[in-house]
Amino acid sequence: MKKLNLMIILLVVLTNLFALTGSKIENSVGAIYIPQKMFSYVDYFKFTSTFDSLNLNYFTFSNKIDTCMSETFEKILPHTSIDSIKSSDFDYLVILGGKGILNEIENRKLLKLIKDSDENKKFIIAIGFAPVLLVKAGVTDGKYITMTDIYVLYEKVKDIKIKYVDRDIVSSKNLITTQTNNNLDLLITKFFELYNGTFNSKGSGK
Repeated sequence: MKKLNLMIILLVVLTNLFALTGSKIENSVGAIYIPQKMFSYVDYFKFTSTFDSLNLNYFTFSNKIDTCMSETFEKILPHTSIDSIKSSDFDYLVILGGKGILNEIENRKLLKLIKDSDENKKFIIAIGFAPVLLVKAGVTDGKYITMTDIYVLYEKVKDIKIKYVDRDIVSSKNLITTQTNNNLDLLITKFFELYNGTFNSKGSGK
């Protein structure tokens, strides 16, 4: 009986571990959220060009199917809107940074999607301003994060306890956050390693 109980416990542990480390990025589908206004085109270009070069499957979405305007005035039309997707439609979520994130802090649909993604053990990447959405969605309990260090962001979530790490890139369980977009190559590399199960998910980056 003890052996049987031990085997059951081991099976549960392995099943949970596989949920985070058992897949390969080549077989996955990514979702990239683009704020409607003032998103970072650097973030958008780096992720989409990297994914395209590796023939990875992904789609972009925003609050509605309408032109999104970057901080530097580039225009992007997302593939779809947040109303037409759910967390089961993708394996990982990328949230682009930029000052437009400040307009998304009360976006209930986006916050719910983030919450659902976390509950379903999806990887979530948030850049620059975007980690504040993870805090607002309530998915950072017991996890370390970093984000752009400006007063206005902390003011938006001042009543929520945050395990903040003053590093450019921080990985904690299924979350990968970064203060800036200065090291996106390193960020993407660490994400690939983590997704493929070769990166220590308990560690924190540079």
